[in-house]
Amino acid sequence: EPSDSLKVVNTLLSSLDSLQNFPNLFLFCTSNLTSTIDSAFLDRVDYKLYISNPGPKAREKIIKSMVQEMKRVGVVSMTTKTGKITMSKAVEKCVVATAGMSGRLIRKGGGKVWGVCRGRVLSEEEWLEGLARVFETERRNQECISANHSE
Repeated sequence: EPSDSLKVVNTLLSSLDSLQNFPNLFLFCTSNLTSTIDSAFLDRVDYKLYISNPGPKAREKIIKSMVQEMKRVGVVSMTTKTGKITMSKAVEKCVVATAGMSGRLIRKGGGKVWGVCRGRVLSEEEWLEGLARVFETERRNQECISANHSE
């Protein structure tokens, strides 16, 4: 109901105004819906910081750390020659597939692969290929949701 949301916004703004009475108070707010933030709310914010989704190097680092964690817990086998994860084709495919995704969404992909393997220990390549499929499915789902949401 639009009138309910207006009441909520007005209550929030009044509450924010009352916080000025507290010295040394630092309030953090986050949102992944930046385009819908009320301008009156933004006017009351002294410091704004936009943090975008991770770029390619950060996504690569996240994916490699996920592989290390899966090795640590025994989901991915430790049978690699060097113990280092290189920028293999499978890692590169995951990095490309995760463009525009949040770090949180990327990390959730690892759990989805783990759920599908049902206790079977995977090689690094098998796990990364499964991860790439999860990300490709996530991308298609996001595109479908966006397309249906804009209708």
